[in-house]
Amino acid sequence: MLNTDDIKDLVSGEEGDNVDFKRNVHSKVRELTEEVCSFLNAAGGYLLIGVNDNNEIVGAEIDNSKRFAIQGSIGEISPMCHYNMYDVIVKSLKEIRALEHKGRKSDGKLVVKKQLRSQYFRFKGLLFRFVK
Repeated sequence: MLNTDDIKDLVSGEEGDNVDFKRNVHSKVRELTEEVCSFLNAAGGYLLIGVNDNNEIVGAEIDNSKRFAIQGSIGEISPMCHYNMYDVIVKSLKEIRALEHKGRKSDGKLVVKKQLRSQYFRFKGLLFRFVK
């Protein structure tokens, strides 16, 4: 699990192939699931909810219905993926939600089942990958 210092290090950098920031969770969680799927098909990554586009930790409150919607949507990724979703208190007691997931390449940081190299993750039958 990421700690406060890990979060601050990620936020001080830029969004990229393995880090993405979201201010909050909109009513449709499909975008988050597509990002998770893209991370899974690459080297894994972190999705931090509660960080704005200016790399500022602003916090986010995610009620149970949104949390269940996120979990349900990510549950539609096939093959089944393993991820961690948890709250981290950072900066003046602002809470952010961290989703961390391991992709096809192992970086030794995340504890998630290794997938076969020839296997790609799909959401609703579609393959998502990052394009530079």
